[in-house]
Amino acid sequence: MKERDASRAVTAATIAATLMMAHHVGAKSVRDALFLSSFAITSLPLMVIAASGFSLALAMGASRMMRSLTPARFAPAGFAATAVLYGVAGLVLPAHPRASAVLLFLLVVGTGSLLTSSLWSLISECFDPNTLRRNVGRVAAGGTVGVLAGGLLAERVGALWSVTGMLPLLVVLHLMCALAARALARSAPALREGESDAPAGAERVPLRQLIRDAPYLLPLGGLVLAGTVSAGLIDYVFKSESALRFASREDLLRFFAIFNAALGLLTFLMQSTLSRHVLAKLGIGKTLATLPATAALGGFAALLAPGLMACGAARGAEAVFRGSLFRAGYELFYAPVPAGAKRAAKPIIDVGFDRLGDGLAGVLVRLMLFALPALANQAILTAAILLGLVGVWITLRLEDAYVDVLETDLMRRAAELELGQFSGSIYNSMVLTRMPFNAGLPAAEAPGVLDALRDLTAGGRERAGAVLRRGPLRDPLLITAAIDLLGDDALYPDAVRALRPVAASHTGQLLDRLLNPRERVRIRRRIPRVLAHCPTQRAAGGLLAGLADADFEVRYRCAQAMAALSGDNPELRFPADEVHAAILREATLGRAAWNQSRIVGIREDKPPSASAPFDFGAFDAPSLEYVFTLLSLTLPRRALRVAYQGLYAKDEYLRGTALEYLESVLPPEIRRALWPHMAGDAAPPPRAEGRPGEAIEEELLRSEPAIKLNLEKRREQE
Repeated sequence: MKERDASRAVTAATIAATLMMAHHVGAKSVRDALFLSSFAITSLPLMVIAASGFSLALAMGASRMMRSLTPARFAPAGFAATAVLYGVAGLVLPAHPRASAVLLFLLVVGTGSLLTSSLWSLISECFDPNTLRRNVGRVAAGGTVGVLAGGLLAERVGALWSVTGMLPLLVVLHLMCALAARALARSAPALREGESDAPAGAERVPLRQLIRDAPYLLPLGGLVLAGTVSAGLIDYVFKSESALRFASREDLLRFFAIFNAALGLLTFLMQSTLSRHVLAKLGIGKTLATLPATAALGGFAALLAPGLMACGAARGAEAVFRGSLFRAGYELFYAPVPAGAKRAAKPIIDVGFDRLGDGLAGVLVRLMLFALPALANQAILTAAILLGLVGVWITLRLEDAYVDVLETDLMRRAAELELGQFSGSIYNSMVLTRMPFNAGLPAAEAPGVLDALRDLTAGGRERAGAVLRRGPLRDPLLITAAIDLLGDDALYPDAVRALRPVAASHTGQLLDRLLNPRERVRIRRRIPRVLAHCPTQRAAGGLLAGLADADFEVRYRCAQAMAALSGDNPELRFPADEVHAAILREATLGRAAWNQSRIVGIREDKPPSASAPFDFGAFDAPSLEYVFTLLSLTLPRRALRVAYQGLYAKDEYLRGTALEYLESVLPPEIRRALWPHMAGDAAPPPRAEGRPGEAIEEELLRSEPAIKLNLEKRREQE
């Protein structure tokens, strides 16, 4: 996504979130005031159960609709249709307040989470994961501003008019939400170009397959369920205390409006000052854990100090953390999920599990009111505490799942396109093609050492080539002469083939020539191709020492050879600290030196069977490839290669996903040093320490075909 388009889309998303949350808070205040003034508090659990069933039915229907309708179409239409229903409730209210209270309860519970989910689905499809992560705080902060504005609006209406005066305002707010959602869809290049749509037939996948493709969605649903039940239990105790304190409809409206406005202000302050830092410091999993932990602590405090103040503090703290830290981390989990899976699964999890949690909370409250009428509040708060602890247990197991799904998405996006013909040195350095030494040629009796030495040193290219092709070079003198011939552009391929079978016996001689700064650079650049077939720790150590060479191509060839050795001989050791030190040396050379690095013999070193080489001139200097080759010694190799290729993709979504993956797996000091070379001048966002799970490689590989084709098309266009 281009910078200007991204800025417009972020602005549209922020406005839409602000309007949506202003309506949501105002509607909740009217709902609670109207219902508690029309019915006894003991009727609340039954109403919650009924509304949850209604919401579940809507969620299942929305899930089916969103497999064929994009959020760009569903969200504006949903806001407009719901505005009409709020208008009906306003018309019914004067004559039938109890019927209007029931209708409003159903609307707020049934459509509130559904429309919130659809808008966030639209937002997540407008941005690649990297852009969303950088801007999710701004969008969420806009939502909290809406919470504050909606609460203040409801309080003023309750003070100056009545509950009836809020209904027309809610209608207007929802119509504005529809317009803002439409503007967001139009401002997003990905949606304009249809890139967010899943392939034909991908929308109607069964729910079982969705869970299999994104397995962390199930525990995420469990987290939503546990959190909603816990919040519903605390909410009942809070509202029962509120109903005892305030009697009139207008007093209840003002109280809930002030309460929600205060929550909006606190949420905004936390969102704008802490969410990004907490997300970077704790990581996504631990950030999500702040919500159930807060619910458990709040329930415990309310259990120790009963009353409206303690219950309000517990309910308020849960709401503040839900709207700030939890929301900032929760929506990131959906960014890399395939569009078809996201559209089908998000309403079920965001709405279905959420409303199921409300229903279960209502059932639990009714059971406790029946079984323990004298200790109902204490039993309800105890259950809330236990469910909060369950939520903490779930969230702490979601950290690695986020990195897993980043790989899944990068693989999936690539698999949607045909496999193109891409090759590059990064590919060949990670899966280096071996050139066997004339294994199929008939053996010939070796000539005398002196004759062979004379042919190698003074017999001309034809006779020297014949010696090199005849068979193994047994004598150290012949080894020395063959190494000299690595400097001959015509004879060096034969010299490489002749030296490989004897490299293990003459590793010291080869390393002496490689690491000697007075040796000809052309020879030193080609020795690593010999050592790449010498699977000994001594050769590995010598190549590692070659990373300190002053000549870039020597360093580059040593890295290639190390990657080849490591791939076929996992028992060889390349100490991570020394490899990382070499990467940091390269990354801190300066932008000018980085961009001027070149590979002189890039084409001549390709085996005849290899595909066309990668054209560095079309994209970047090979320095980045060099450090990625070294990184392949310490990180999942093929996944790293795909992410490297994704950096050069023209598809901004693929590039953003690659950056997000790299941000998650690179060691912090390397990430800081490499980020300007990978993402331009943008400063690297901080992140929590920790390595990804083993599933990360399996997921990332599925993105390889599309990135290859994307790069091939880019090369053709340039």
